[in-house]
Amino acid sequence: MAGRAVRFGLGLAVAGLLAAVGGAAGASGVAGGVPWYVDRFGGEPADLDALYRGRVGVVMARAPRPQLYMAWRLLHGQAVGPAAGAALSVPCCDGPLKNVYDDPGGETGSSQWLAARRLVKDAPRKAYTPTGREQPYYMWSAQCFDDAFRNAAQTLKARVAAHGGASPW
Repeated sequence: MAGRAVRFGLGLAVAGLLAAVGGAAGASGVAGGVPWYVDRFGGEPADLDALYRGRVGVVMARAPRPQLYMAWRLLHGQAVGPAAGAALSVPCCDGPLKNVYDDPGGETGSSQWLAARRLVKDAPRKAYTPTGREQPYYMWSAQCFDDAFRNAAQTLKARVAAHGGASPW
């Protein structure tokens, strides 16, 4: 009987020690995600400069499409260059005006587009232009970015300047 109690106590102590050590080991380490050296945006500036000059490195399937496009060009013997590479390396949806719904300063592309529409006499008046599409589970996916609205606004302003706001063009 005493032997069983000693073995049970010893087993309980070992189990407690393993739980304490195992818990601490599980709590240590990198906090989720992938290691720091696997950067889907291409890495540090030195790494990106090397990419623009032609050193492809590891191509990750989950990299943004512009990064995949640069890798495709380089793997097919076509140059990218520092100017195009730097423009393609900017994440599309992380600008300073991301998730801006109220834009009294007219800084977003959609605000500029709406201001340009007001120059056209018979264009329907709108207070808001959606720039994305609803997804399941209350998610939102950007579909039309600021540059597209800015370019459209510039084109419309040029047409109004050339033909007038009441012209059918």
